[in-house]
Amino acid sequence: MITRLYEISPRKSGWARIWITDDGSFSCLSDWGNFGYWWGAAGCEFRQFLIGCDDDYLGNKFSGGRSEYDGDGTEMAIKRVILRKRREQRISAEEARMEWRRLGFCDLETPVGLNDWSNQTTLSVEDYHETPRYVIPHKVRMFLKNVWPLFVGKLRAELAQEVEAAIPCAPSISHLNKSSEYTP
Repeated sequence: MITRLYEISPRKSGWARIWITDDGSFSCLSDWGNFGYWWGAAGCEFRQFLIGCDDDYLGNKFSGGRSEYDGDGTEMAIKRVILRKRREQRISAEEARMEWRRLGFCDLETPVGLNDWSNQTTLSVEDYHETPRYVIPHKVRMFLKNVWPLFVGKLRAELAQEVEAAIPCAPSISHLNKSSEYTP
């Protein structure tokens, strides 16, 4: 089994040391946090697999299933509910205005603020029970933004270099002269 070490230093600041093994192990120590995961069956060469992973997929793996409450996303979702209910004429224009104002007075940046709003709203729980939004933790998002693209760049360059080194040089045919060729 081969273990590879990659040292990443984004231009802005910070550092990361990433170790991967050919059997699908990923370990990272960094300014953005420490992450690890093992993919038992990547289905292809592990470095190629990592290049193809998107941020949502990696965010879920590196966060261990944890998420953070997203107040802005939750507020937008509630506003969409109010607009939808108004469009469907399930609430009056005045009720919609009151709900909109009520949102303006609540601090939805925390789950406590969301709870305060839910105790004041006249919307039914069925209307807004799916509005709270959650995102992968901030430190994981920052790792994926600042380090992951640089890491993937190193993987791509490494794989390209290996492919280039594996291509044998084509034999030169200029040394052949016509007299040595077979002519029936």
